[in-house]
Amino acid sequence: MQRTPVASKSIISAGYDADSRTLEIEYWSTAVVQFSGVPAETYQAFLSAPSKSQYSHACIWGHFPRRRIWRNLDELLVEISEVLVLEEQRPITVHTSGFEGDTPLHTAAIWGDVTAIEMLVAVGAEVDARNNLKTTPLYEAVGQGHVEAARKLLEFGASPHIRNDLDFTPAERAARSDDPEMRELFAIR
Repeated sequence: MQRTPVASKSIISAGYDADSRTLEIEYWSTAVVQFSGVPAETYQAFLSAPSKSQYSHACIWGHFPRRRIWRNLDELLVEISEVLVLEEQRPITVHTSGFEGDTPLHTAAIWGDVTAIEMLVAVGAEVDARNNLKTTPLYEAVGQGHVEAARKLLEFGASPHIRNDLDFTPAERAARSDDPEMRELFAIR
């Protein structure tokens, strides 16, 4: 999506796609955030607002589903390093594991962030990495109800049949899901 610069102390640029009703805002502090289901009137009001930052926080943030758009792998890994509990401060890579054994791919799966999953796998993240409970990123995506993240991990070759220390597989967990789309995704596997 093409964004145009805006006059704001905390926002660099913004763009809008009327067909998909998607608004993208590039913040100075939190990179690019994409909001879905935004009416064109809201985008126009944002552009006309004397304080775009105040308007985005009052009328957009928290009112529409959002996802972060990563500018590059380093930015993604820095964000993940802030949530992964690391035993010691060190540079984080796609293979780093936190105190509980979670890798960056586990974190991306928990977030349901398909773009982050794609970026991590593209540079060698192990799709069936196991944490201390032998839980895989796929199991985490299923547990959080992230159908698209689970679908993407399966496309990358994640196994739905790896049993964890709780004696469950991602496929078994999906079979117990309240989400019919999640159950259907695993029904043929």
